[in-house]
Formats: sequence, structure tokens, C-alpha cells
Amino acid sequence: MTTTLDGGLHLAGVQDLYESLSDGDWLWISMKDANNDIQSLVVSNVRFGDVTDPFNRCRSGMLPISYASARQTVIHYNASQVEPDAAAARNIKLIAVLMKNEPSIRKVLVDGYSDNQGNWATNMRMSRERAEEVAALLVENGVPLKKIEIRGHGDRFPVADNNTPKGRDKNRRVVIRLIKMAPKGKSGGAKS
Repeated sequence: MTTTLDGGLHLAGVQDLYESLSDGDWLWISMKDANNDIQSLVVSNVRFGDVTDPFNRCRSGMLPISYASARQTVIHYNASQVEPDAAAARNIKLIAVLMKNEPSIRKVLVDGYSDNQGNWATNMRMSRERAEEVAALLVENGVPLKKIEIRGHGDRFPVADNNTPKGRDKNRRVVIRLIKMAPKGKSGGAKS
């Protein structure tokens, strides 16, 4: 458990605490207040099941990722790497689940970028291949190809300085952008 500077409480490993209460444990929480006095709280598991059963039913129906967290996903690459790493592949699968369950998402833009190392043609090819690999994972996980727009930009549009290793690391990326239909009655096209 850690405390934030604004006095709020942030619980790391909250799932473990939840499971402990579900298993019958009681929690003892102690913290120092502004005067450095220890304040304690005991959290009982009595009637915990009365609230956890409806909570678990609700949670089981939730999508594994929200539109807000997935709408602009950035995947970074090592030099010469084309395929997303395992963590990125898991996130791509979650985005596919979201897209299958959110009919308002009408399009996904998959934009590949490179750093400026190498020649222009190689960078264009590398950025396009990265975007195609991401798109292939989306299709493999049920996203219709007709909803995907793939673009390779090479070393154009850097987000960081290509003269430093850290900058080049940031520039080697694929950006996945989800585009929703505009709500009915609203003009102005789609929103991303």
C-alpha cells in the first residue's frame, strides 16, 4: 500500500486484498496521520459475500479494456524488430475484443513509423511491415480487415529527437487509433 502526496490512498495489489477478504481473512490497515500518529482500521469479512456476488457478476460482464484506454495505443519497437513483443500482442488481442463488442467503433487506423537510421526506402518498408503485423494480429483475433486502414510513414513525423538513442526508441512505433461513429444527432463525422 502506498500513499499519494495529495493525501489520497493508492492500493497496489488490490486484487490480492479482495481475494483475502473473499477467503475469510480480515484486513488490518495502519497508517501514520499528519501528526505522525498511527491510525488503524480493521476491515471485516462479515457479510462480504453479500456484496461480492453481485460485484463479481457485474465484473464478469465487463470488457477487458475500455475505449478510453485503447483509443490511442502506442507500441514501441527495438531496431530491426517487426513483430510486436508478447505484451503488445496481448494488448492487441484486448483491442480486438473491444472492437468486436463495441459496434460504434467503425474503423481502426494502424500507423507504422521508424527512426531515421537507414535509407528512406528501408524505413518506409519497416514502418509498413510493423503496421501490417499489428493489423494481422487484429484480423487473427476477429477484427474484419475492411475496418482496418494500414499506413507506413517511415521516418516522417518523429515524436522525439532522432539524434539520441532514447529519441530513436520513441520514434520506432506503431500507433493504433480507434475511430467511433459520431453519436446520432451530432454532426461533424467520426470522433477518435
